[in-house]
Amino acid sequence: MSTTPQRPLAPAKLKLPESWILILVIIVMCLVIGIAEPVFFSFENVINIIISISVISIVGIGMTMVILTGGIDVSVGGILALSAAIAGSILQNKDIPIVIPIVIALLVGTAAGAFNGFCTAVLRIPALIVTLAMLSITRGLVLIYTRAQASYGFAKSFLVLGQGRIVGIPIVVYLTIVLVAIGIFVLSQTAFGRKIYAVGNNPTASRIVGIRVKAILISIYAITGALCAIAGLTTISRMNAAAAILAEGLEFQVITAVVIGGTSILGGRGSIGKTIIGAVIVGLILNGLQLLGVSIYYNQFLSGLILLVAVMLDMLRQRKTQE
Repeated sequence: MSTTPQRPLAPAKLKLPESWILILVIIVMCLVIGIAEPVFFSFENVINIIISISVISIVGIGMTMVILTGGIDVSVGGILALSAAIAGSILQNKDIPIVIPIVIALLVGTAAGAFNGFCTAVLRIPALIVTLAMLSITRGLVLIYTRAQASYGFAKSFLVLGQGRIVGIPIVVYLTIVLVAIGIFVLSQTAFGRKIYAVGNNPTASRIVGIRVKAILISIYAITGALCAIAGLTTISRMNAAAAILAEGLEFQVITAVVIGGTSILGGRGSIGKTIIGAVIVGLILNGLQLLGVSIYYNQFLSGLILLVAVMLDMLRQRKTQE
């Protein structure tokens, strides 16, 4: 009786979760930058990093939702700048209650985002084209509205948002934590969140089962616009000024953070929690370059390079999954 020789079992591969790998990257980056420039670990520099991460994280909440549906929004920097510019011009009149410019900024951001969603979902114009046009429109409107002049000198009650601290931690950090917690809850625990994933995985099947795909898309772009306005308000409050060139290049930083965090550029896979980890990595890179004296002219080049590498890694992940 012949026996068929059995193949030896292959040793199990140790595979670390993506989140652990990203956290390990953060630890290594902190050590390398800290050794090269000890001021990196100073309290004020850590606060500066946290503040920059907060802006990327706030906008990243909406961007994660957009990319989860297979879309993209490159207009976030322009929407942020326009919302902030309008609010800043109104805030110069200290007789006007600060709630009015805040509400107007939120309405402007939400309307611009909803328009992006309408053009993408209803008119079926590719999201990249729509939001690229919106970026140009909003940047142009900022220059027209402000005549390229900055607004400054806001009421102290408004400056608390960006400059105030509780137990030494900026108020904007607490605001970011609340918004991130809400975003995570919406995506993971609500029907709306499940529909976002469904649309990203298969929009056609989503329509067949009764999901209002157009309404979902318009909603997430509107949410992203509102979050841009919030980020803009916190920024001008911290700076006590609203510059016409505010948030230039923010779209690349946010998209990079989302993709580094593991959200698939093709849609259907990702989470806000990992986007925040990606935002930390982007924030550390920007801060490290500044501390090491790297010319600001290299920032745009490096931002594009990092985004390209992040997308390439995402495509490799997709191929491995399909295999």
